[in-house]
Amino acid sequence: MTSSAAFSTESGTHVPRPVLAEREALLAQIEANEREMRRLGAERLRLYAELLDIAAIAADTEAADEWLPVGERGDLEFRALRAEVATSLRVTEHQVGKDIGFAHTLTTQFWRVWGAFEEGTLTERHARVIVEAAAVLGCGASSEAEAARDAYVRKVLPHALELTPAQLRPVAKRLAEQYAERPLDERHTEARGRRRVVVTEAEDGMADLYAHLPAAEAYAIKNRLMQMGRRVAVTDQARSQDEIQADIFIDLLL
Repeated sequence: MTSSAAFSTESGTHVPRPVLAEREALLAQIEANEREMRRLGAERLRLYAELLDIAAIAADTEAADEWLPVGERGDLEFRALRAEVATSLRVTEHQVGKDIGFAHTLTTQFWRVWGAFEEGTLTERHARVIVEAAAVLGCGASSEAEAARDAYVRKVLPHALELTPAQLRPVAKRLAEQYAERPLDERHTEARGRRRVVVTEAEDGMADLYAHLPAAEAYAIKNRLMQMGRRVAVTDQARSQDEIQADIFIDLLL
């Protein structure tokens, strides 16, 4: 028989009521902290967007309804702004530039998403997934482009309220494709022209070899390595599958 001072959880574990109350209080505090962090995150992006507006005014480009620091003078204003923020926050200028661009896009082209983020119903990661997937919609200011973005957002927002950012990403990409500015085949042909192989230095005498390839070929290469690796692994217990695949990759190319 359980004591009146205990509570039975779904798993059948008996938790003393004072402990349960403390746990609920801690969970409530965590939720309150998350809401405050989202509010502050939205405030930060709003400030970024306003700084960009000021840079546009300083570059005298707002008169043409650009509201972006364009041209040679605009480029100087933006670079100065980016450097000042990066120095103040002790982060890279590249990251600041990405954040400012995201803030501008979110607050000017995706106001429904911005509103949900500002209210705390969406995280910044959710907002970034939605905006990144919408890249195929283009950034035009025509009524058709605005209608496409609005239709996309109306469809994707309900999913964003139910899914994690990782779960949302493929859903957002699929929905955005319905309103893409250009067909996938045309974009793929253009993207093929950006295929490349890059080496970046890593720690402890290692390096990362990165190949940007058409998806079909990339998956085919990976699958081929996995198949060959499985055959080798039957008689090779000293190396992991990852090690075997990496060694086969080296042997094939060298």
